[in-house]
Amino acid sequence: MLKGTQTRDNNIPAADGKPAVTAHPAVRGLEIPTRDGVVEVKIRFDGATMIDVGFDDRKYTGSHYGHICRARVRLAGVTLIDERDDGMRNDPAKKAEGANLLAARRATDPTKSKIELGAAGRDGTFDAIKVWNAEPAGRSSPGPGSAADSHGGG
Repeated sequence: MLKGTQTRDNNIPAADGKPAVTAHPAVRGLEIPTRDGVVEVKIRFDGATMIDVGFDDRKYTGSHYGHICRARVRLAGVTLIDERDDGMRNDPAKKAEGANLLAARRATDPTKSKIELGAAGRDGTFDAIKVWNAEPAGRSSPGPGSAADSHGGG
Protein backbone atom coordinates (compact mmCIF):
# COMPACT_ATOMS: atom_id res chain seq x y z
CA MET A 1 0.00 0.00 0.00
CA LEU A 2 1.25 3.49 -0.86
CA LYS A 3 0.00 6.70 0.68
CA GLY A 4 0.50 10.10 -0.91
CA THR A 5 0.25 13.27 1.17
CA GLN A 6 0.38 16.63 -0.59
CA THR A 7 2.51 18.96 1.51
CA ARG A 8 2.98 21.77 -1.03
CA ASP A 9 -0.72 22.57 -1.31
CA ASN A 10 -0.49 26.37 -1.47
CA ASN A 11 1.37 28.67 -3.86
CA ILE A 12 3.82 30.82 -1.92
CA PRO A 13 5.06 33.99 -3.64
CA ALA A 14 8.76 34.83 -3.76
CA ALA A 15 9.83 36.89 -0.74
CA ASP A 16 12.98 37.89 1.13
CA GLY A 17 15.23 36.58 -1.64
CA LYS A 18 13.60 33.15 -1.62
CA PRO A 19 12.03 31.78 -4.84
CA ALA A 20 8.30 31.20 -5.20
CA VAL A 21 6.97 27.75 -4.29
CA THR A 22 4.31 26.29 -6.57
CA ALA A 23 1.73 23.83 -5.23
CA HIS A 24 2.25 20.32 -6.60
CA PRO A 25 0.59 16.95 -5.92
CA ALA A 26 2.46 14.29 -4.00
CA VAL A 27 3.94 11.89 -6.57
CA ARG A 28 5.50 8.44 -6.26
CA GLY A 29 7.27 7.03 -9.31
CA LEU A 30 7.68 3.32 -10.01
CA GLU A 31 10.35 2.24 -12.52
CA ILE A 32 8.37 -0.29 -14.58
CA PRO A 33 9.20 -0.08 -18.31
CA THR A 34 6.38 -0.90 -20.72
CA ARG A 35 5.46 0.15 -24.26
CA ASP A 36 1.76 -0.73 -24.15
CA GLY A 37 0.87 -1.27 -20.52
CA VAL A 38 -2.11 -1.59 -18.26
CA VAL A 39 -2.27 -0.39 -14.65
CA GLU A 40 -4.91 -1.60 -12.24
CA VAL A 41 -5.01 -0.04 -8.79
CA LYS A 42 -7.43 0.44 -5.93
CA ILE A 43 -7.57 4.07 -4.78
CA ARG A 44 -9.03 5.75 -1.74
CA PHE A 45 -9.64 9.46 -1.24
CA ASP A 46 -8.45 10.13 2.31
CA GLY A 47 -8.90 13.88 1.94
CA ALA A 48 -7.49 14.04 -1.61
CA THR A 49 -9.42 16.00 -4.22
CA MET A 50 -7.60 14.32 -7.11
CA ILE A 51 -5.72 11.05 -7.62
CA ASP A 52 -3.93 10.17 -10.83
CA VAL A 53 -1.95 7.40 -12.49
CA GLY A 54 0.38 8.38 -15.30
CA PHE A 55 2.98 6.99 -17.68
CA ASP A 56 6.26 8.89 -18.10
CA ASP A 57 9.51 8.55 -20.05
CA ARG A 58 12.18 10.98 -18.83
CA LYS A 59 14.14 10.53 -22.09
CA TYR A 60 11.16 11.68 -24.18
CA THR A 61 11.64 15.37 -25.02
CA GLY A 62 8.29 15.97 -26.74
CA SER A 63 6.54 16.94 -23.49
CA HIS A 64 7.17 18.54 -20.12
CA TYR A 65 9.38 16.27 -17.99
CA GLY A 66 8.62 13.24 -20.18
CA HIS A 67 4.94 13.04 -19.24
CA ILE A 68 3.16 10.77 -21.76
CA CYS A 69 -0.40 10.26 -20.51
CA ARG A 70 -2.45 9.96 -17.33
CA ALA A 71 -5.83 9.10 -15.90
CA ARG A 72 -6.92 11.81 -13.47
CA VAL A 73 -9.64 10.76 -11.02
CA ARG A 74 -11.80 13.20 -9.05
CA LEU A 75 -14.93 12.45 -7.11
CA ALA A 76 -16.95 13.92 -10.00
CA GLY A 77 -15.36 11.73 -12.71
CA VAL A 78 -12.31 10.55 -14.63
CA THR A 79 -10.31 12.50 -17.23
CA LEU A 80 -7.87 10.80 -19.64
CA ILE A 81 -5.03 13.14 -20.65
CA ASP A 82 -2.54 12.80 -23.54
CA GLU A 83 0.38 14.93 -22.35
CA ARG A 84 2.75 14.41 -25.26
CA ASP A 85 1.82 17.80 -26.77
CA ASP A 86 1.67 19.64 -23.42
CA GLY A 87 -1.87 20.77 -24.21
CA MET A 88 -0.57 23.06 -26.96
CA ARG A 89 -3.15 21.78 -29.41
CA ASN A 90 -5.81 23.67 -27.47
CA ASP A 91 -3.90 26.98 -27.19
CA PRO A 92 -4.22 29.04 -30.41
CA ALA A 93 -1.02 30.96 -29.58
CA LYS A 94 0.96 27.70 -29.47
CA LYS A 95 -0.78 25.85 -32.29
CA ALA A 96 2.30 25.75 -34.60
CA GLU A 97 4.53 24.50 -31.78
CA GLY A 98 1.93 21.87 -30.92
CA ALA A 99 1.78 20.74 -34.58
CA ASN A 100 5.58 20.31 -34.60
CA LEU A 101 5.42 18.21 -31.42
CA LEU A 102 2.64 16.08 -32.91
CA ALA A 103 4.76 15.41 -36.01
CA ALA A 104 7.72 14.42 -33.85
CA ARG A 105 5.44 12.23 -31.74
CA ARG A 106 4.33 10.27 -34.80
CA ALA A 107 8.00 9.55 -35.60
CA THR A 108 8.79 8.26 -32.11
CA ASP A 109 6.80 6.01 -29.83
CA PRO A 110 8.23 6.52 -26.35
CA THR A 111 8.64 3.67 -23.96
CA LYS A 112 6.74 4.34 -20.76
CA SER A 113 9.65 3.79 -18.38
CA LYS A 114 7.93 5.05 -15.28
CA ILE A 115 4.50 4.88 -13.73
CA GLU A 116 3.61 7.77 -11.45
CA LEU A 117 0.92 7.80 -8.79
CA GLY A 118 -0.20 11.22 -7.61
CA ALA A 119 -2.48 12.66 -4.93
CA ALA A 120 -3.55 16.30 -4.54
CA GLY A 121 -5.63 18.13 -1.97
CA ARG A 122 -4.25 16.05 0.91
CA ASP A 123 -4.03 12.26 1.36
CA GLY A 124 -4.67 9.53 -1.22
CA THR A 125 -4.05 5.79 -0.89
CA PHE A 126 -3.03 3.31 -3.60
CA ASP A 127 -3.40 -0.43 -3.00
CA ALA A 128 -3.28 -3.72 -4.95
CA ILE A 129 -1.20 -2.17 -7.76
CA LYS A 130 -0.97 -4.44 -10.82
CA VAL A 131 0.92 -3.63 -14.02
CA TRP A 132 1.17 -5.75 -17.13
CA ASN A 133 2.06 -5.41 -20.80
CA ALA A 134 -0.88 -5.30 -23.18
CA GLU A 135 -1.26 -6.56 -26.72
CA PRO A 136 -3.25 -4.36 -29.11
CA ALA A 137 -6.63 -5.86 -30.05
CA GLY A 138 -6.42 -8.40 -32.84
CA ARG A 139 -2.79 -9.42 -32.27
CA SER A 140 -3.27 -12.26 -29.83
CA SER A 141 -4.46 -15.70 -30.83
CA PRO A 142 -7.82 -16.90 -29.49
CA GLY A 143 -7.68 -18.92 -26.32
CA PRO A 144 -9.16 -22.34 -25.62
CA GLY A 145 -12.93 -22.39 -25.74
CA SER A 146 -13.13 -19.42 -28.11
CA ALA A 147 -15.29 -19.47 -31.24
CA ALA A 148 -12.25 -20.12 -33.47
CA ASP A 149 -11.13 -23.01 -31.22
CA SER A 150 -14.56 -24.65 -31.17
CA HIS A 151 -14.72 -24.57 -34.97
CA GLY A 152 -11.39 -26.20 -35.56
CA GLY A 153 -9.42 -22.94 -35.71
CA GLY A 154 -11.30 -21.31 -38.52
